Formats: sequence, C-alpha cells, structure tokens
Amino acid sequence: MDEPIPFYVLAVPSAMAEKVVGDETKQWTEEELEKLDIGYVKLVLLPRGKGELLVKAPQLYYSILDDETVTMSIDLLNEGNRRLDQIEITADVPLSWTREISPSSINMLDIGKEERVNLTFRPPEDIPVGKYEARIQTSGMSGGILIAGSDKIVTIEIRPRANILGTIAIVIFIIGIVGGIVFYGIRLSRR
Repeated sequence: MDEPIPFYVLAVPSAMAEKVVGDETKQWTEEELEKLDIGYVKLVLLPRGKGELLVKAPQLYYSILDDETVTMSIDLLNEGNRRLDQIEITADVPLSWTREISPSSINMLDIGKEERVNLTFRPPEDIPVGKYEARIQTSGMSGGILIAGSDKIVTIEIRPRANILGTIAIVIFIIGIVGGIVFYGIRLSRR
C-alpha cells in the first residue's frame, strides 16, 4: 500500500506486435522503448487502502429499575487495509440522561486490531416506566477520508418496582375467598 507501481502503456503497430509482445516477462526500460520507435506513455499506479470500522456490541437490550445504571462495552475492529486514526465515540441519550464513555477517543487503530470501549448510561431520578433508546456513533479518519462505523441503538427498559404489600394482600384475599367457598361447600353438603 502507498508504494508507487510504475508501468508503460504501448501503442504498437501490428507489424511490430510480435517483436514487442512476444516475451511478456521482459522488463522494458524507457531507452529500449525509445529505440523501437513506438508510441508509449509511462503511468504510475498508487494503490491506497481504506480503513473499515466494525462496531461489535454483544448486547443491545437492557431491562433495569429506575435507580440502576446500564454498563456495557463495545469492540471496535479495523477490518480495512489501512490504519484508522482519530476514532471518536459518541452517544446520543434521551433528555436528562447521563453518559460516560471510556475512552471517548482512540488515537490509532492498526489493521486487524481491536479496541474495547466501555459505556455507562444513567437515567434521571423519577423517570417514568418505559423503553428508551441511546444511539452509539463511531467515526475515524483513514488517509484523510472520514470513515463512519455502523450506528448501534441500545434499548433500555425501565421496569416498575414490584409492590410486595399489594401482592401479599391479593394472595391473602384469594386464599380467603377459596377458603370461604370450601367452608360453605362442606357445610351445605352435610345438610
């Protein structure tokens, strides 16, 4: 990559084609081509690679209570054929949520290398029960070209707290009803 590959393009009359094209393994010099008196142009091919940012997240759905936090990690992998530089990781969270990203930027990611990023999302106090989404975005530079990784959407469900006293009261009420039916059923059957 990034190494110039010089080559010649020839315009050869059909009468001279056998002489010039006969040996395909021969490396021609510019002086030899001048002596043949044919048309040619020297070109240089400069292959340039491009980094490719793959974002891997093992889990994108979390179910928590209103006072808990979501701690997750994502892995960034350079699947391209050029180094990635200045990789930035950002997260768009719902209103009043807080986020922590560690590290929030990576200076360099070589070809085939992987880097782990830890994220923490905290809901605000007195948040209503429901589902919320946070979008994780990644981008980096590869040879002066902006490379964007695929966005990941994290769904966070805020569960309601279980009302233990209410559940116990309902169980006692059901046991009382069943006990009353059994008691009166036995009493009626003895008559």
